[in-house]
Amino acid sequence: KRRSQGPKGFPLEDMPTYVSSPHQNGGASPPKLPRSMSANFAAEHDPDIEVTHVKLADGSPASVFRTKVWDTWPLTRTAIVLVSGSTMLFLTGPLLGATAWYALPRWLAAPLLLGYAAWVATSKSHKDGSVVDTAYRTSTVHLATLEYFKARLVMEDSLELRESRPLVIGQHPHGVYGYHGIFFMASSKKNFFYRKFPHLANKICLAVADVLFYVPFVREILLYVGHVVVSRSTLEKMLAMGRSVGIVIGGEQECLLAENGTDKVVLGGRKGFVKLALRYGADLVPSYCFHNNDAFHVSKAFPGIRGWLKKNLHVSIPIYWGRWGTPFPRKVPICLAIGRPIHTPLPATPGANVPDELVDQYHELYVAELQALFERCKEVAGYPPDRCLEVLDAPEPRHRPSKKDDAKRD
Repeated sequence: KRRSQGPKGFPLEDMPTYVSSPHQNGGASPPKLPRSMSANFAAEHDPDIEVTHVKLADGSPASVFRTKVWDTWPLTRTAIVLVSGSTMLFLTGPLLGATAWYALPRWLAAPLLLGYAAWVATSKSHKDGSVVDTAYRTSTVHLATLEYFKARLVMEDSLELRESRPLVIGQHPHGVYGYHGIFFMASSKKNFFYRKFPHLANKICLAVADVLFYVPFVREILLYVGHVVVSRSTLEKMLAMGRSVGIVIGGEQECLLAENGTDKVVLGGRKGFVKLALRYGADLVPSYCFHNNDAFHVSKAFPGIRGWLKKNLHVSIPIYWGRWGTPFPRKVPICLAIGRPIHTPLPATPGANVPDELVDQYHELYVAELQALFERCKEVAGYPPDRCLEVLDAPEPRHRPSKKDDAKRD
């Protein structure tokens, strides 16, 4: 029997709360919802989904969702997090390669490793999203990482995402490891985001840095769940196909600024994603992952060296450690909040240029909605009332961006 308990730090005594269990509410029926929303709340009768109804800071009714698929398998869940939900992920590929080299005969190991290296060097699948394993993406294995954190998803009950338009989803903040991406890449029916918006299942491509597709094992994980390289040409191709895209707007710069107990986003001056949305008539949807910067202890040592690597190699290398000084993340209450969509006008010609004034206008709307989303949901996420979101300006580029540059640059 579920306990009527809201999110950590949320003053339940100050507002009406309904937890989905007729035994805990005197047999009372759930609050009456619009017909368009009633099917979405069928999840309340799923024993693997915990649903709590709350009111946000502005009085908007919202729901908080958490899955419990792996609660009875804690050791398996921990093993999954170690392999694919922690920064150990970046060591798994090299370790597998070394194991193959020493465990197999040289006549077998050499061609296998060389063949894999040749495929990585010549493959273009990270630019067209052609290598997607639907069975893997729709499995519940990805939920193990979210359940390790007891991660929650917050959405307003009135939230609607149009089926007729693709989306450009802004993901904030970058942090050491972007746990917000798991909510979008895990298209299992246990993930309430896709239960609420089934038309988006397997149609959201998350964009990441090109260098990640050259790391063994990391490459395969990213490709199988629908990641693509964050280049302008690739994202234009995805939107032209009617797919939605998710972009970590702050990029490497935001990763270097990650600091425990703070919330900083690099958004000022970054308008390429807005222009991309306007050129293809995609709605802009901000999202914010609370506590993402707290999943690891972060050090600010060697800023000059790390800044040089970011500037010249587009590689962000934060200095960090997790639980017990290992790459294993700390158990923080990750909470992803989905913002209200910003509807864009339908372009007369998809892909046509748009006026800078229009880009500036929608960029201001996006920044305002992201800040409002943070303020609406921070108490539900367990933040203190005085914690604020800092919107920082991006550094000026020293070269004229090419078509292969990140879509977040303009």
